[in-house]
Amino acid sequence: MSVFKLNESTLDALGHYLFPFVIEFALIAAAIYYKIMTNIGAVVNPSYKKWVEEHHHHINRPVSECHKASSGVFFGLVVLLLVVMATIVYIVGNNDRTNAYLGVINNLCVNFIALIACICGYLKMRKLNYIGYSENRTDETLLFIAVSGLYFLLAVFLTATFGAINSDKGEDTFVILFLASSIVQFIQATVQIVFITDGLR
Repeated sequence: MSVFKLNESTLDALGHYLFPFVIEFALIAAAIYYKIMTNIGAVVNPSYKKWVEEHHHHINRPVSECHKASSGVFFGLVVLLLVVMATIVYIVGNNDRTNAYLGVINNLCVNFIALIACICGYLKMRKLNYIGYSENRTDETLLFIAVSGLYFLLAVFLTATFGAINSDKGEDTFVILFLASSIVQFIQATVQIVFITDGLR
Protein backbone atom coordinates (compact mmCIF):
# COMPACT_ATOMS: atom_id res chain seq x y z
CA MET A 1 0.00 0.00 0.00
CA SER A 2 1.48 3.31 -1.06
CA VAL A 3 1.35 6.10 1.50
CA PHE A 4 1.66 9.77 0.53
CA LYS A 5 4.60 11.17 2.47
CA LEU A 6 5.66 14.79 2.59
CA ASN A 7 9.35 15.26 1.96
CA GLU A 8 11.39 18.05 3.51
CA SER A 9 11.16 20.36 0.48
CA THR A 10 7.35 20.05 0.43
CA LEU A 11 7.16 20.87 4.14
CA ASP A 12 9.38 23.91 3.57
CA ALA A 13 7.09 25.07 0.75
CA LEU A 14 3.98 24.59 2.90
CA GLY A 15 5.59 26.36 5.84
CA HIS A 16 5.16 29.76 4.19
CA TYR A 17 1.41 29.18 3.87
CA LEU A 18 0.93 27.65 7.34
CA PHE A 19 3.00 30.24 9.24
CA PRO A 20 0.08 32.73 9.48
CA PHE A 21 -1.83 30.10 11.48
CA VAL A 22 0.86 30.29 14.16
CA ILE A 23 0.49 34.08 14.37
CA GLU A 24 -3.31 33.82 14.44
CA PHE A 25 -3.17 31.18 17.17
CA ALA A 26 -0.86 33.37 19.26
CA LEU A 27 -3.17 36.40 18.86
CA ILE A 28 -6.28 34.40 19.79
CA ALA A 29 -4.53 32.84 22.80
CA ALA A 30 -3.38 36.27 24.02
CA ALA A 31 -6.88 37.71 23.52
CA ILE A 32 -8.53 34.86 25.42
CA TYR A 33 -6.03 35.22 28.27
CA TYR A 34 -6.67 38.97 28.39
CA LYS A 35 -10.43 38.42 28.36
CA ILE A 36 -10.28 35.89 31.19
CA MET A 37 -8.08 38.10 33.35
CA THR A 38 -10.22 41.23 32.85
CA ASN A 39 -13.53 39.45 33.46
CA ILE A 40 -12.66 37.74 36.73
CA GLY A 41 -15.20 39.05 39.24
CA ALA A 42 -16.92 41.25 36.64
CA VAL A 43 -20.70 41.59 36.54
CA VAL A 44 -22.94 41.67 33.49
CA ASN A 45 -23.65 45.12 32.05
CA PRO A 46 -27.04 46.07 33.58
CA SER A 47 -28.29 47.78 30.41
CA TYR A 48 -27.42 44.75 28.29
CA LYS A 49 -29.06 42.41 30.80
CA LYS A 50 -32.19 44.58 30.77
CA TRP A 51 -32.28 44.57 26.95
CA VAL A 52 -32.03 40.76 26.93
CA GLU A 53 -34.91 40.44 29.39
CA GLU A 54 -37.10 42.85 27.40
CA HIS A 55 -36.44 41.10 24.07
CA HIS A 56 -36.40 37.57 25.43
CA HIS A 57 -39.15 36.44 23.07
CA HIS A 58 -37.12 37.64 20.07
CA ILE A 59 -33.98 35.79 21.16
CA ASN A 60 -35.51 32.40 21.91
CA ARG A 61 -36.17 31.25 18.36
CA PRO A 62 -37.71 27.83 17.71
CA VAL A 63 -35.14 25.11 17.15
CA SER A 64 -36.97 24.06 13.99
CA GLU A 65 -35.61 27.12 12.16
CA CYS A 66 -32.13 25.58 12.19
CA HIS A 67 -33.05 23.45 9.17
CA LYS A 68 -32.45 26.54 7.01
CA ALA A 69 -28.75 26.35 7.86
CA SER A 70 -28.35 23.09 5.93
CA SER A 71 -27.91 24.87 2.59
CA GLY A 72 -25.09 27.01 4.03
CA VAL A 73 -23.37 23.94 5.46
CA PHE A 74 -23.71 22.12 2.13
CA PHE A 75 -22.28 24.96 0.02
CA GLY A 76 -19.53 25.51 2.59
CA LEU A 77 -18.49 21.86 2.35
CA VAL A 78 -18.52 22.05 -1.47
CA VAL A 79 -16.22 25.10 -1.40
CA LEU A 80 -13.97 23.40 1.17
CA LEU A 81 -13.76 20.29 -1.01
CA LEU A 82 -12.82 22.34 -4.08
CA VAL A 83 -10.13 24.21 -2.13
CA VAL A 84 -8.69 20.94 -0.77
CA MET A 85 -8.62 19.46 -4.29
CA ALA A 86 -6.89 22.57 -5.67
CA THR A 87 -4.37 22.44 -2.81
CA ILE A 88 -3.58 18.78 -3.49
CA VAL A 89 -3.09 19.49 -7.20
CA TYR A 90 -0.86 22.46 -6.28
CA ILE A 91 1.31 20.33 -3.98
CA VAL A 92 1.58 17.33 -6.30
CA GLY A 93 1.92 19.30 -9.57
CA ASN A 94 5.34 19.83 -11.08
CA ASN A 95 4.48 22.64 -13.51
CA ASP A 96 5.18 25.99 -11.83
CA ARG A 97 3.21 27.96 -14.43
CA THR A 98 0.11 25.78 -14.00
CA ASN A 99 0.43 25.94 -10.22
CA ALA A 100 0.64 29.74 -10.33
CA TYR A 101 -2.50 30.03 -12.45
CA LEU A 102 -4.28 27.47 -10.27
CA GLY A 103 -3.43 29.37 -7.10
CA VAL A 104 -4.58 32.74 -8.44
CA ILE A 105 -7.83 31.36 -9.90
CA ASN A 106 -8.55 29.45 -6.70
CA ASN A 107 -7.99 32.57 -4.60
CA LEU A 108 -10.17 34.66 -6.93
CA CYS A 109 -13.06 32.16 -6.87
CA VAL A 110 -13.01 31.66 -3.10
CA ASN A 111 -12.96 35.40 -2.38
CA PHE A 112 -15.75 36.02 -4.89
CA ILE A 113 -17.93 33.31 -3.31
CA ALA A 114 -17.17 34.71 0.16
CA LEU A 115 -18.12 38.21 -1.03
CA ILE A 116 -21.49 36.97 -2.33
CA ALA A 117 -22.06 35.06 0.93
CA CYS A 118 -21.33 38.18 3.03
CA ILE A 119 -23.73 40.29 0.96
CA CYS A 120 -26.49 37.65 1.27
CA GLY A 121 -25.88 37.35 5.01
CA TYR A 122 -25.93 41.12 5.39
CA LEU A 123 -29.31 41.33 3.63
CA LYS A 124 -30.77 38.64 5.89
CA MET A 125 -29.26 40.19 9.02
CA ARG A 126 -31.17 43.44 8.48
CA LYS A 127 -34.28 41.78 9.98
CA LEU A 128 -32.59 41.32 13.37
CA ASN A 129 -32.66 43.79 16.24
CA TYR A 130 -29.74 46.23 16.45
CA ILE A 131 -28.33 46.84 19.94
CA GLY A 132 -26.00 49.69 18.98
CA TYR A 133 -22.99 48.57 21.01
CA SER A 134 -20.92 45.42 21.31
CA GLU A 135 -19.91 43.39 24.33
CA ASN A 136 -17.02 41.83 22.37
CA ARG A 137 -14.44 44.59 22.13
CA THR A 138 -11.61 42.05 22.14
CA ASP A 139 -13.01 40.30 19.07
CA GLU A 140 -13.30 43.62 17.24
CA THR A 141 -9.70 44.50 18.14
CA LEU A 142 -8.48 41.17 16.75
CA LEU A 143 -10.48 41.73 13.58
CA PHE A 144 -9.00 45.17 12.97
CA ILE A 145 -5.46 43.91 13.64
CA ALA A 146 -5.96 41.10 11.13
CA VAL A 147 -7.51 43.30 8.45
CA SER A 148 -4.79 45.93 8.81
CA GLY A 149 -2.20 43.22 8.11
CA LEU A 150 -4.22 42.05 5.10
CA TYR A 151 -4.48 45.62 3.75
CA PHE A 152 -0.71 46.01 4.04
CA LEU A 153 -0.17 42.72 2.20
CA LEU A 154 -2.62 43.69 -0.55
CA ALA A 155 -0.91 47.08 -0.91
CA VAL A 156 2.38 45.27 -1.56
CA PHE A 157 0.65 42.92 -4.03
CA LEU A 158 -0.97 45.79 -5.93
CA THR A 159 2.28 47.75 -6.09
CA ALA A 160 4.13 44.74 -7.49
CA THR A 161 1.29 43.98 -9.91
CA PHE A 162 1.13 47.49 -11.35
CA GLY A 163 4.89 47.40 -11.77
CA ALA A 164 4.69 44.09 -13.65
CA ILE A 165 2.06 45.24 -16.16
CA ASN A 166 3.50 45.38 -19.71
CA SER A 167 6.93 44.32 -18.44
CA ASP A 168 6.47 40.77 -19.78
CA LYS A 169 4.02 40.39 -22.66
CA GLY A 170 3.76 36.64 -22.13
CA GLU A 171 2.50 37.00 -18.57
CA ASP A 172 -0.09 39.76 -19.00
CA THR A 173 -2.95 37.29 -18.45
CA PHE A 174 -1.48 36.13 -15.16
CA VAL A 175 -0.84 39.72 -14.03
CA ILE A 176 -4.45 40.71 -14.83
CA LEU A 177 -5.78 37.66 -12.95
CA PHE A 178 -3.56 38.48 -9.98
CA LEU A 179 -4.72 42.11 -10.03
CA ALA A 180 -8.38 41.05 -10.15
CA SER A 181 -7.79 38.57 -7.32
CA SER A 182 -6.19 41.26 -5.12
CA ILE A 183 -9.00 43.75 -5.78
CA VAL A 184 -11.73 41.18 -5.05
CA GLN A 185 -9.88 40.15 -1.89
CA PHE A 186 -9.71 43.78 -0.74
CA ILE A 187 -13.45 44.30 -1.33
CA GLN A 188 -14.34 40.98 0.31
CA ALA A 189 -12.24 41.68 3.41
CA THR A 190 -13.82 45.14 3.82
CA VAL A 191 -17.37 43.83 3.43
CA GLN A 192 -16.68 40.93 5.78
CA ILE A 193 -15.25 43.17 8.50
CA VAL A 194 -18.33 45.44 8.32
CA PHE A 195 -20.59 42.38 8.32
CA ILE A 196 -18.97 40.82 11.39
CA THR A 197 -18.76 44.13 13.26
CA ASP A 198 -22.48 44.78 12.70
CA GLY A 199 -23.24 41.15 13.54
CA LEU A 200 -21.62 41.55 16.97
CA ARG A 201 -24.24 44.25 17.66
